[in-house]
Amino acid sequence: MASISALPRPLAWNRERGVRLRPVPEQAVCLAYRPQPPMLFGLNLTSWLLLTLCDGRSEAEIGRDYDAAVREAGGPGSEPGAFETALHGLEELRLIRRAPAADAMDETEEGRAK
Repeated sequence: MASISALPRPLAWNRERGVRLRPVPEQAVCLAYRPQPPMLFGLNLTSWLLLTLCDGRSEAEIGRDYDAAVREAGGPGSEPGAFETALHGLEELRLIRRAPAADAMDETEEGRAK
């Protein structure tokens, strides 16, 4: 009989600690500052949307909310593979990180309490 703890836990996505956002809607970009190591990035609309959705939600929840947001807007964000490409690009830039879903929600709640 398999143990319940042996079951894989769903993954969630969180913004890395210290990442700051400065939306520039008139330019259709968002500036993202990563403190460690220090770097400033200009995010397109697709990456900007995904970064705001990475608040402890599971990848499935993020995908559902992303699809709902881009369905009507269309554009590059609605192209096949745009979601996965942007999500993994944000991870490579170290703006987001994966965590087990329960841990991610705990961290999100701690962040809101501060």
